[in-house]
Amino acid sequence: MMSPNKTVLIVDDDGDVRAMYAATLRRCGHRVIEAKTIREAEVAVGTLIPDAVVLDSYLPDGDALALVNRWRDGNMGRVPVIVVTARHDRQEIAAAVVAGVDVFVPKPCPASVLAAHVDRALQSTKPTRRMSAFVV
Repeated sequence: MMSPNKTVLIVDDDGDVRAMYAATLRRCGHRVIEAKTIREAEVAVGTLIPDAVVLDSYLPDGDALALVNRWRDGNMGRVPVIVVTARHDRQEIAAAVVAGVDVFVPKPCPASVLAAHVDRALQSTKPTRRMSAFVV
């Protein structure tokens, strides 16, 4: 069952990827806001808190995981964040978990698979919390 009429923020500097994800999520009944940089994402969430975020981990103006860390301290603390990345080594996954990412998806990710991740995240009642990093 899809979660229609939810607002999803897509943050990706690749216009083709952003358009593909946006079109699929709109077909699923979601309202989509698009941003291509961290700055645009911050402006967007300053205006409207989305119900979920799809976030590329590498953006031209900074580190997306640092953005998630900031969001987890503020009004975005309970918003599910799905990170889509071309880099998915252990270190990257660990950094995403510590930042408070809810879902970590390797690229390439078909739009239909991403839509399923978004729907599952929207149905979850407990988004991931940022964790303290422990050195063992």
